[in-house]
Amino acid sequence: MTHPASVDARREAIVHTLGVPPRILVNHAGIPSQPWTNVLEQPITDYEGQYRSSVVHHVLMAKALVPEMRRHHDGRCIASSTAGAMQPRPGPSADVAGQRGMDGVLRG
Repeated sequence: MTHPASVDARREAIVHTLGVPPRILVNHAGIPSQPWTNVLEQPITDYEGQYRSSVVHHVLMAKALVPEMRRHHDGRCIASSTAGAMQPRPGPSADVAGQRGMDGVLRG
């Protein structure tokens, strides 16, 4: 769910199945970067993947679903993160960066 076309296709499939646009959005996604390592050793592709799966994912889903919720004055967006975003350990730098970015989107 990290590209607009995949999000739009999922939205259309939901509308086709339910007959109405969804009123509840639950986001819990992230592509874990493995192996965990420090920022100096982590490949940049891990950071790019985390950004797309943890940050862009939430933006795309909101853009696809929230306007309809607002039109009907009805809907909820729920997202989950991890405690590791607030208390990072050495190692999973790309994962922590993605989770912190997600937190910024959700609070913004």
